Amino acid sequence: MPRDTEDHDVPDDDRRDLLRNLGFGATAIVTAGLAGCSGDGGTPTQADSDGGDGGDGGDGGDGGDGGDGGDGGDGGDQSEDTPSGSLVDDVWSTPTDRIPNEVHWNNYNPASQAGASRNWVQTYMVGFRQADASFVPSPVFEDITVEGSTMTITVADGVTWHDGDPLTAEDVVTQVKMDIFMQQPPADVIDSAQTASETEAELSLSTQNREIALGAYAGRKLNTKTSIYGDFVSQFEEASSDSAMDDVRGQVSEFRGPATGLGPFRLTDATTRRFHGEAHEGHPAYDVLEGVSWEATRTTGNQGILQMGISGSTDYIGPVVLSEDALSQLPDFYQINPVSNLNGHGLFWNYDNPHVQRPAFRKAIAYIADRTRIAKNAAGLNFKEPVGAPTGISGGGQGVPESWLGDTFDSLTAYEPSTDQATQVLEDAGYSKSGGTWQGPDGNTVSLDLVYPGGWTDWVNAGQTLNSQLQNFGFETNFETVDAPTWNGQTRPNGEFDITPQWWGGGRPHPFFGFRAITQSSQAGDANVPDTFEVPMPVGDPEGDLEEINFTERTSELPRLSGEEATQAVVELAWAVNQAMPILPIMEKIGAVWYNTQNWNVPSTDNEWMTVNPPTHLAWPFQEGQVEPMRE
Repeated sequence: MPRDTEDHDVPDDDRRDLLRNLGFGATAIVTAGLAGCSGDGGTPTQADSDGGDGGDGGDGGDGGDGGDGGDGGDGGDQSEDTPSGSLVDDVWSTPTDRIPNEVHWNNYNPASQAGASRNWVQTYMVGFRQADASFVPSPVFEDITVEGSTMTITVADGVTWHDGDPLTAEDVVTQVKMDIFMQQPPADVIDSAQTASETEAELSLSTQNREIALGAYAGRKLNTKTSIYGDFVSQFEEASSDSAMDDVRGQVSEFRGPATGLGPFRLTDATTRRFHGEAHEGHPAYDVLEGVSWEATRTTGNQGILQMGISGSTDYIGPVVLSEDALSQLPDFYQINPVSNLNGHGLFWNYDNPHVQRPAFRKAIAYIADRTRIAKNAAGLNFKEPVGAPTGISGGGQGVPESWLGDTFDSLTAYEPSTDQATQVLEDAGYSKSGGTWQGPDGNTVSLDLVYPGGWTDWVNAGQTLNSQLQNFGFETNFETVDAPTWNGQTRPNGEFDITPQWWGGGRPHPFFGFRAITQSSQAGDANVPDTFEVPMPVGDPEGDLEEINFTERTSELPRLSGEEATQAVVELAWAVNQAMPILPIMEKIGAVWYNTQNWNVPSTDNEWMTVNPPTHLAWPFQEGQVEPMRE
């Protein structure tokens, strides 16, 4: 049944501090989200963009102050009586942009993943509930606590994998060890893991900061069943050299995992047209979903998903951005559920390009790129918040960067759109313009390939706008779109671009996650982002002497710092982003999904369970059993 407990397991002082740092309270979060009910842009489906840790097969690019992940929450008016009456609709219908029988379910292999369908077959470990600024554990866990440098994860009674085997603490340990061996982002705050009992896993942390420890696994999918991935763990543990470890990593990254999960539906069939699954009785939401099956029907692009919505043939749309015209075509029974993503669209440079390697060139593009215009053209300012002075810290619309940076914020370079400033910066760096086209110091024409994921309409709209701005300034550019699976599995990992969009904010309220996404996440590696940048110092003086700052090392120190030391590190890293432009944040997203309320009892938009993010796909209330099929 839906969880119904008043114990949020977050000390009141901690929650108040977090809300103050975020710059808003629960009411403000919901209000900000509701502002995204209409827009003037396209209809993207970012099926693979959790906005989470960025190590999940390209899901996001790669989470905040909070508590120990207690259950929390008032489950609402859900009845605890056994449901009676026949189901009005016994199929939970969703769209997919994948060819179902050609995908796999190994989240360490970025090629040909199952995409957003994983939200119904797999489950997440931790979510961040914005309504009360608390972390909540997956319903398959009884509890997650953090005391000092130890995280304890307790699995819930009766939870089984889809093959019927019980979920054990050993499975959780396997997940953690795989993340460590595969050098996935959670590993930068997790040292080791062991079983304390059959139901308790103990993780040794390299931080005593609960918000960072819990944020590391927020939005992370739990899928590493020991009977499937345990052999890989053994091979890693037996590897006698770095090259041997790399060999095992290669095997894992090519492994096409089976659809063995812990989610509410057990996959039973996959054709060229659709996924089919049955409610899984080993999932905590089964008493709500008993008798319900799941189908994900393949459709092409955003227009296909919109048409499914218009015809009422899908129970779920998202996460998408709909224009006012599209919104007007949707039946009234679709309920919009907007949630601030604490994440957004940024430009990742490929540092193999000689122009990109020059800080002046990156700064020039920051002056050329009209971020407000890009955000408007992408989807409208109800769904997109243009970034002001770039800092790498998300939550700009709520004042989060200012809350961390204090007086330093006023000394940041704002990079207001100015072709004069861009010209001056380039000429000072030895660039010149001839015949309307810019050449670099070596005389080579500035030529850039902008590659964007096709079908993600807001990103493509943003890219086309940027492309026009760059061309109008005098750069030669080639704008190209590739289908999203190819972009995610080949284009981005292989660095087949000069500029490509990526998630930059980390998806959690603590700045650590945004900084980590810049140089330590998978997409950063794809773009050859260096560890070290030359930054004018002291902080606040853009004309100061250049000093080398190892951005990666400084970021990795953050989890072990506290108080004034942590604040100073955040200030230095934000200054480095502002001056060295390792990436260029463009805009933040107010995400939205739509639930069908004609055949399903769905919590109201202001219900706390509708604010759990990550995941951006807002599948959390469904996994909590908060979305119930109506009965006659």
